[in-house]
Amino acid sequence: MNALRAARSLALALLLPLACAPAGPGASGAAAARSSGAAASASVPSASSASSASVASAASAASAASAASAASAASTNAALAAPAEKGLTLCLLLDRSGSMSGLRIQMARQAAIAASEELHDDELFELVAFDSSAVTVVPLREAGQRAANRFDIQRIEPGGGTDYLPALVVASRDLEGSGAGRGGAPGPHRHVVLITDGLAPIDGVLDRVRAMRIRRITTSAIGLGKEPDRRFLDQIAGEGGGRAYFVDDPTALPAVLRGEIARARP
Repeated sequence: MNALRAARSLALALLLPLACAPAGPGASGAAAARSSGAAASASVPSASSASSASVASAASAASAASAASAASAASTNAALAAPAEKGLTLCLLLDRSGSMSGLRIQMARQAAIAASEELHDDELFELVAFDSSAVTVVPLREAGQRAANRFDIQRIEPGGGTDYLPALVVASRDLEGSGAGRGGAPGPHRHVVLITDGLAPIDGVLDRVRAMRIRRITTSAIGLGKEPDRRFLDQIAGEGGGRAYFVDDPTALPAVLRGEIARARP
C-alpha cells in the first residue's frame, strides 16, 4: 500500500512540470507573426480602400469641372441669344447722272422723301447721291428730322456719268459704324437700296456688296427704265441678300420704294 502511494507520487511529480512548461520556440514565433500581421493590417490601408478614395476624389473634381463648364456655357449662350434691336437703318443710293433729268429725277426725289417718312422717328436714314462720284446729301441721322431731310433731298440735281462703287463705299463705311445695339446685341437691321437708270462699271461692285452682307448690311436694287443692266442688278440683289425691281414708269417709283422698306423690316 505504501509502495503504491509512493509510485503515484512519483508519477505526479514527473507530469506536473510538463503541464506548466511555456510553449516552445515554434509556437512563440507563430504568435509573434500573428501579432505583427494584425498590427500591419491595422496600420496600412488596403489597396481596395485606397482605390475607392482615389475614384471618389476624381469624381468630385470632374463634377466641379462639369459644373463650371455648364455655367460658362450658359453665360455664353445667354449673350448670343440677346435679341437684336427692332427697327431699320436705311441708306438710299440715288443715281443723279445726266440721264436722270426731267420726270425721273423728280420722281426719284419724291420717292426718297416718301421713304424717309416711312421710317419711325428714331430710325436712321441716309441718302447718298452719285454720278461718277458720290456725295452724301442726307447724313446718317434720325428720320424724325423730317423738314431737314425734305430740304436736303429737294436740292438733288442731275449731271455726270454713272458709277455705283463710290456710293457703295460711302454706304458701307457709314453703316458699319452704326451696327452695335445696346448691351452688345445686334443693332437695327441695316439696308441699302440702289436706284439707277443706267449702266455702270462693274469692277469691285459685287465684292463690296458681299463684304457688306458679311457685316449684316443687305442691299436691294431698283432699275428705272430700259437702260440698266438688269442681269447685273439681279446679281447685286442676290449677293446682297435683297431684292431687285425694274420700273418702266417713273411715277411708280415711290410705291415700289415704300413696298421695299416694308419687306426690309426685320
